[in-house]
Amino acid sequence: MENISIHRVTADAPAAAPRRSAEAEGLVDTAKFLRHVRERFGMVPVLAIQGSPHIDAGENAPPEDGRHLVVAATPGGTAVVLLNSHSKDRRAHLGFGAARDGLALIGPSAPIQRWKGYEDEIKALYADPEAGAQLDMAVGALLRMKATPGQQMSLARAMSRGGYLASVEARPKPESLVEGFVGSSMLDLGFHVLGRMRSGNLESSVRGGRRIKRVRRPDGLFHAGMICFDHMLTEAVKSRKISSRVTFGPVGERLVRP
Repeated sequence: MENISIHRVTADAPAAAPRRSAEAEGLVDTAKFLRHVRERFGMVPVLAIQGSPHIDAGENAPPEDGRHLVVAATPGGTAVVLLNSHSKDRRAHLGFGAARDGLALIGPSAPIQRWKGYEDEIKALYADPEAGAQLDMAVGALLRMKATPGQQMSLARAMSRGGYLASVEARPKPESLVEGFVGSSMLDLGFHVLGRMRSGNLESSVRGGRRIKRVRRPDGLFHAGMICFDHMLTEAVKSRKISSRVTFGPVGERLVRP
């Protein structure tokens, strides 16, 4: 997994640059957040992206206010994902999961109340020993679990149907999401499906329809990573690979919203 420098982070996502007035404005300073998780957990940036200003921050908003996503990870792949914006009409979200090759699967997640900051949510989602243990158990179970052909297609159908934001009308043919899969575990499968979605140029679910474009918006990637992890964890519980007591709450209540 390739680490990226802070200079690269701000080049890829201008809104991740330090903001002197963040606290006074009631905003989350992404650069300060990245320093915090590096010092607290040894997580370093592995991905930074930013959406188009006219979509994610209003037509007249500068790039520095746009919705952006950063992923920081440990050498072992445990990751934290921050979806942030310096525009008050866009919510900030925090999630923990696993990262590989510039992709992130998101387990526990929650919106951030900016005026409260992110430290309490970090503790609730990961830093608390019980929360951290649940995430480790979930990722470990998915890594050990072999993905059967039926489970591969089950995930593909779930992601074609629900892995894209509701605003995306065109959906890919499920088979195109697992095409070329050569891994073996459920975790491998999840990263493969996310990789296919991010690469795009997928066959449409509608005969003769245009090929499906890649997922590139920050909120779209956060959504996909969360839906993918949730479905795989459900499959692991059904297959008795992990206890049903390992849960991160109803995914429908954690969805990214404006």
